[in-house]
Amino acid sequence: MRLFDALDRPLESAERAAMRRAFDDCVAEGFASSPYARFVLAYRPADSNPLALDCTMSVESPSLDEQYQDWLEGAASRQPFGTHPDAMVVQLAGALAEAGPIRVLDVGAGSGRNALPLARAAHAVDAVEPVAALAGQLREAARAEALEIRLFEEDFMSEQSALDAGGYDLVVLSEVSPHFSRRDFGRALPRLSRLLAASGTLLFNAFIAKRSYRPDAVAQETAQSVWSTFFTRDELEVLTSPLGLVLARDEACVEFERANLPKAAWPPTSWYVNWAQGRNLFGSMSGDTPIELRWLAYRKQSSERPTK
Repeated sequence: MRLFDALDRPLESAERAAMRRAFDDCVAEGFASSPYARFVLAYRPADSNPLALDCTMSVESPSLDEQYQDWLEGAASRQPFGTHPDAMVVQLAGALAEAGPIRVLDVGAGSGRNALPLARAAHAVDAVEPVAALAGQLREAARAEALEIRLFEEDFMSEQSALDAGGYDLVVLSEVSPHFSRRDFGRALPRLSRLLAASGTLLFNAFIAKRSYRPDAVAQETAQSVWSTFFTRDELEVLTSPLGLVLARDEACVEFERANLPKAAWPPTSWYVNWAQGRNLFGSMSGDTPIELRWLAYRKQSSERPTK
């Protein structure tokens, strides 16, 4: 409202109330479409009265590809997520491959930080990356090393996806779930479960609220706009239990990666530690924050009844 005062076009009380209602509706619509939606207020002198203003409110909802393109353009490195594979991904894939190579799906593979080393280890790797710039880097790197990685440049939630349902021993989402809205991640889990083979493993890292923390709606909504979507353990249990997903591993990302990555690879990026400790959301808080990024591995259990 101060904008109109500064333009010497103060609003009457009824106009202020109407604009407030329109603003609230617009913001609600924008957040429902995307936590990264942008509110746009446009104004110009009215045609009928140059002393009045014509105003319009609208919402722009950038696609995931557009969001990443903007971020990548401002990144200092061509590899903004680092170059070394996640220690948890490498360790878990090795443990699952005791009897031989496994089929792996890397969702949100980026430029191939995990997909390329897994393919070098002779695993059959499929990678999903919807961001064109990152998919191009992965394709180029795989071609340079003659690695057989099937790359799907698509949204893995698409009904037209060619991904193999029930085909993967390991499905990995590294630094992906915090970019989902809470609603969309709830929708994604059944799809991820269907992609797993019998007794397959779903590995992802997610921000988890500590037991003593009771989050409110403001924190939950704000988190989604700063790439830090988080869940309580009870919420994850409600989402995973009906899918036959049983928690098999639960590790704090910072502690695990610091202990298991080569010293030269720690930290993976300049921003990783603060982000993984929840400081995108709780940056002004001293000491530990009430959320942290954790590795969660779920084993799929068959829902079929044993035959007599």
